[in-house]
Amino acid sequence: NPTTSLTNMEQEKNTERKETIIRVLISVDGTDQYLHSDVRISCPAPYLVKGDITVQQQAGTELCLSERMQPGQTVIVEAPDTMSLTLNSVRRSQGAPAYQGILEVTREKQGFRVINQVDLESYLKGVVPSEMPADAPAEALCAQAVCARTYAVRQIREERMKEWGADVDDTVSCQVYNNISEQPASSHAVDATRGIIILSDGEPIEAYFFSTSWGCNDTDEVWNAKRSASYLRSIAVSHKAVETMVNGTLQPEMSEQSFRERISQRDAGDYEKEDVWYRWKVCIPWEMLKERSERKWPQLGAFTGLSIQGRNPGGGVKTLEIQGENQNATLENEYAIRKFLSVKGLSVSRNDGSVCDTMELLPSACFIVDFRKEQGAGTFVFTGGGYGHGVGMSQNGAKHLAENGLGWRDILQIFYQNITIENLQEY
Repeated sequence: NPTTSLTNMEQEKNTERKETIIRVLISVDGTDQYLHSDVRISCPAPYLVKGDITVQQQAGTELCLSERMQPGQTVIVEAPDTMSLTLNSVRRSQGAPAYQGILEVTREKQGFRVINQVDLESYLKGVVPSEMPADAPAEALCAQAVCARTYAVRQIREERMKEWGADVDDTVSCQVYNNISEQPASSHAVDATRGIIILSDGEPIEAYFFSTSWGCNDTDEVWNAKRSASYLRSIAVSHKAVETMVNGTLQPEMSEQSFRERISQRDAGDYEKEDVWYRWKVCIPWEMLKERSERKWPQLGAFTGLSIQGRNPGGGVKTLEIQGENQNATLENEYAIRKFLSVKGLSVSRNDGSVCDTMELLPSACFIVDFRKEQGAGTFVFTGGGYGHGVGMSQNGAKHLAENGLGWRDILQIFYQNITIENLQEY
């Protein structure tokens, strides 16, 4: 398919140009912790350590920097070209991850900060398979690669992790990187879209993406944006999606009643209607929410209930009111709402009849809630749909669009409005 590759001329131009470099802060086993207690590195070829310590390390031998470095010292660990450095002291789904580029290690008082400095295209080959299964259709993988590249460029530009000396981390807080090793199909998607990013008004967009929609995606109002970005509009992730791209029609805002009616059933036109997280249900005991409320907001007094006070254009809960005997509190951010309604230790029933008991956050903020009186204080029943924050490109939606014959450019034009798709070097 010609949409999955650049022209030979464009590819030749890219090879002549200087690569963009990205600095990735390596987390402790994929968590929000960044300071490592131990750093052990190996390489199948001889490799060099330089900086405050200089070492020529033999092939296949493990270097334990924890035993060699003092607080305040920094070293650069560099492998020969085309080789990778394995960080034996951390674990990912693939086991001990291997990194292209260099590893920069700094010993601080509380532990070791590890940064992988690597060219952007190599970085993306560690992101795409970690964010989308490599057996997804090629056009969906290409759309994911362009989103991931655009997101990374935006993060480099905005210097949000400057305090750590990095551009991004390797977790869901930014983009998951190197949790799954490079895969041929994913790497092909990165190469096929080399250098391509998404712009709006001449600037790289916040190319948000998430796992699964409930039938619509949402706007960045889920994070209290005062004014939603022009390229992040709510659309139906259904047969209406192509009509949206062609005609510019957007999802109308939903009343509480219309949302309740839609989330309580499966829409035959929704692309993700067979996906596992399209619909879900979970029961949270009254006593569990009572304990959370009274611990978090003791000033509210005894917990008396909760109520949905507003929704975002795509159906996500905008404002959740926590009610107390003395006063009420409100939560207005999708993450804060999902965290307060944590399902850790509970079983979530899913669209295909299966049950998941390993979740922590509520799957999404797209839900309705009912109270069921039982023995004791009773239970809140949450009926919802979708998985993730719901903003930007639905990854499963992109897969189904690709299965229906759409190319990656069309997929991106559906999920992001008012955009142009251009080459990074020209930007």
